[in-house]
Amino acid sequence: MNPNLEEVIDFFSECLQISLAKIPYNINIEEIRLRTFKPVILNLSNKSFFLSKNGNLIDVHKSVSPHFLIASKNDIAMSLKKMCNFSIHSYQNEINSGYITIRGGHRVGICGTAIYYKNSLKNIRDISSLNIRINHKINMIDTKILEIIRSNFLGILIIGKPSSGKTTVLRNISKELSSTLNNFGKMYKVTLVDERNEFSGTYMGIPQNDIGYADVLINYKKIDAISEAIRSLSPDVIICDEISTKEDFKAIKIGANSGVKFIASAHSDSIEKILNKIYINNLIKNHVFNKIILLDTHSPGSVKEVFDVP
Repeated sequence: MNPNLEEVIDFFSECLQISLAKIPYNINIEEIRLRTFKPVILNLSNKSFFLSKNGNLIDVHKSVSPHFLIASKNDIAMSLKKMCNFSIHSYQNEINSGYITIRGGHRVGICGTAIYYKNSLKNIRDISSLNIRINHKINMIDTKILEIIRSNFLGILIIGKPSSGKTTVLRNISKELSSTLNNFGKMYKVTLVDERNEFSGTYMGIPQNDIGYADVLINYKKIDAISEAIRSLSPDVIICDEISTKEDFKAIKIGANSGVKFIASAHSDSIEKILNKIYINNLIKNHVFNKIILLDTHSPGSVKEVFDVP
């Protein structure tokens, strides 16, 4: 069995396990999608397949047949219970955010019916689908990025489209930088702000991904995490993902004014577009970032362009 699939198979209901265990070893799965009373779908890097009861992959253009593996309501309920160690209430905050992280750093997206109380999301009931994203631990880092983080940078902004590898790049930067000695022979103190537990894939307090010697703050809002880091961890560098809101920019600006360097990411498909975003432009004018790295969508994690801020 494929080792990445082997890590997650125990989290599924017994009925689903039997079919998943028959998938050929050489199939590299990115996602397993379960929807109530619908065929199980496997997403590979460039194609989607239905899964048959005997573990065969069937083209999604084929009409539904009795041979397809169908996810029942019980399959989804039992799988979720196992993913939460049979203690769903312990994972309630994560579930309310729409995902949980399971052993191995694999991520499970959750869909259902939202329950609000006083304009605040309190629960998700009637879970109707689960999307299991297989964690592929990619430890390679582009040589251009290595050169930049080993230079005397002020701050680095990683940009790219969805699926261009921004999270993986930031994770690998954390590993590399926190294991590096500065000019005085001391290790860089790195704090990882892991708002959605995507960097570290922490499970029961233990990071499942290699983030080096970084301190990791999980599920904190950026404003709280940055304040906490500066107050108690004295970081040289803070790494955080997907800056997009006014509060994110405010938090980073406060941190930078305290002398901390930042490495962060943002959604954009070009240098020109990111420079036109008012909050990003403000951070650049305040010398928070002096390097902008655009990733290549066709080769996730690879550098397409580097812009040196004047």
